[in-house]
Amino acid sequence: MNKHIFISAFVSAAVAFLIAYAMTPKTTVATAQKPVESVLERIKRTGTLRCGYTPWAPFWEVDPNTNQAKGITKDLSDRFFELAGWKPEYVEVVPGNEVQDLRSGRVDMNCGGGPWYIGSIREVNYTHPYYYAGVWVWGRDDETRFADMEAMNNPAARFVGLDGDISLDLVQRLFPKASIQTLSGMIDPAQLMLNVSTRKADLVIIDKVSALNYNKTNDVKLKMLFPDQPIAVYGGGFAVAKGDPELLETMNGLIDMMNNMNLPEQLIKKYDLSPLGLMPPAKLYQK
Repeated sequence: MNKHIFISAFVSAAVAFLIAYAMTPKTTVATAQKPVESVLERIKRTGTLRCGYTPWAPFWEVDPNTNQAKGITKDLSDRFFELAGWKPEYVEVVPGNEVQDLRSGRVDMNCGGGPWYIGSIREVNYTHPYYYAGVWVWGRDDETRFADMEAMNNPAARFVGLDGDISLDLVQRLFPKASIQTLSGMIDPAQLMLNVSTRKADLVIIDKVSALNYNKTNDVKLKMLFPDQPIAVYGGGFAVAKGDPELLETMNGLIDMMNNMNLPEQLIKKYDLSPLGLMPPAKLYQK
């Protein structure tokens, strides 16, 4: 009899223990892990931000002898970081690799994230612009074969474009029948215009600042074929990977402050780029 009582008591105690154990809240592996730090949280903690740039004269130039950088995009980036109170670490990136570099964490954002490359819009977020610039079709100074825009939409029109750049993107979308010579994103962007001047290509889509900067130091000049017809007008700003809206919102707020303080306008005047087609954004109160 006692043996049966003991067994019953033992079974009851075991059942009660199992029920209590099952009802006790568990700390899962997921809740025990440390929350993932966002890019913005890390930047605020360290005070440092990795910003990718692409050398593109005269917007961002690096002296090979002194390794010193200059240009309006470099200056605007410096002003941005001064306003934010962050220390930049500038990292050179190759056109066409911007998305991969942002995804991998090699850079936190891209300085000079523009003109906005259509193929990247699904993968990155562009900030509010700190200036606008138009792009046109350019040919050699003696080019007379193309009477209008439609005349360039045929295989006889030989464009040259840079991989990962609008010089290629816009040709494919606006002149699909034209011939396209594609250059690697790792080469000097001046090669685009050099290929036109040496007759390896006939046409290139590029901004006025870059083309006239090229004309200063080269004997064979390029001309804007249709001065009254820019192919597009683009904003210049920064770019960040999708999935970090707080960082994008913070950057947009800082750029709006830069614009309201007239910093882009001051630098456009400093570099005398207004006659070359660079335009500051309208102030928020003017929109």
